[in-house]
Amino acid sequence: MLCIAVVLSTLAYGTVHYWALALFQLGAVAIVILWAVDAWRSRTLRFSRSSLQLPVIGLILLGLFQLLPLRSTAGAAEALSSAPVSSLSLDPYSTRLVIVHLCALLIYFAAALAFIDSPKRLRLVARVVTIFGFLLAIFGVIQSFTSSGKIYWLKELPQSVPFGPFYNRHHFAAYMEMALALPLGLLFSGAIESDKRPLYIFAVGMMGIALIMTGSRGGMISLAAEIVFLIVVMGGRGKESESSGEEKGKRAGRARSALMRAGLALALVLAIIGGAVLFGGEDALSRFVGTVNSDDPTTGRAHFWAMTLNIIRAHPVLGTGLGSYGLAFTEYDTHNGLFRLEQAHNDFGAVLRRAR
Repeated sequence: MLCIAVVLSTLAYGTVHYWALALFQLGAVAIVILWAVDAWRSRTLRFSRSSLQLPVIGLILLGLFQLLPLRSTAGAAEALSSAPVSSLSLDPYSTRLVIVHLCALLIYFAAALAFIDSPKRLRLVARVVTIFGFLLAIFGVIQSFTSSGKIYWLKELPQSVPFGPFYNRHHFAAYMEMALALPLGLLFSGAIESDKRPLYIFAVGMMGIALIMTGSRGGMISLAAEIVFLIVVMGGRGKESESSGEEKGKRAGRARSALMRAGLALALVLAIIGGAVLFGGEDALSRFVGTVNSDDPTTGRAHFWAMTLNIIRAHPVLGTGLGSYGLAFTEYDTHNGLFRLEQAHNDFGAVLRRAR
């Protein structure tokens, strides 16, 4: 079920429609049922005590607290014909939806921590992510050549720039950036057998090419940051071993290994850039190196960030409610309201829609 969720949640337009969210949450219900059957058959409830689950649990508890009717509405009730919102959340409906979605994510995450409990299962998940990421990259590249404005060659999106099965190219770039991180980390750590390394390198290269062809500057910067991070981490491991008093020969071997990893990183970067230019032409990199608008170099981001800071100042502790950013933004927006902003993130193109 976990492996299926990785695949289907991506193919269903990135799980942005209500029907796709419903399927995703039904998958979580299926996991709970299978989890209960496993506990009944084995007479043991498998559960991870990892503290990584605490942030998600904390968000769920925060959302539940935001739904409490603790807001004073005495003055507003006199001026309005209908009862005003009394919960701490400005948009209780959206907050409830976010809580349901977070509960589903917590189930998937807790199940992954509990049931990916052996090297065999860990290898299976790693291969699923790597193979699916590779196939998704090929699909995205082919679709961009043959039908760049449509998803699955059928669904046309006049108000966004899709890539692969995603409504927004930045979301596809983010998925590629996360998917290729797994095989890339395995390559840098030396966990891949020598006869399989070319396959993993090819998979990473294909995912990197698809990422660059989206034209997402954030995706390209994230890819570069991943590679630099891996080089630094591997170098740090080598320094720790040196300080433990190992022999000079082993130090030289580690130095050669570090140089090989740096060379691998450079070769990967050059291969990915070269492949992107080969497939997509010079336009593949034009958005990253292109000129910006001199009137607004941030393309509206500075205004969005400033308004977001105003919202934070007005609601510094409990916030406006999970999922209520779109409603809260309208109160602080100093522009003409032509655009609707739903989330406070950099990929504003995915959440901006012209007002109808």
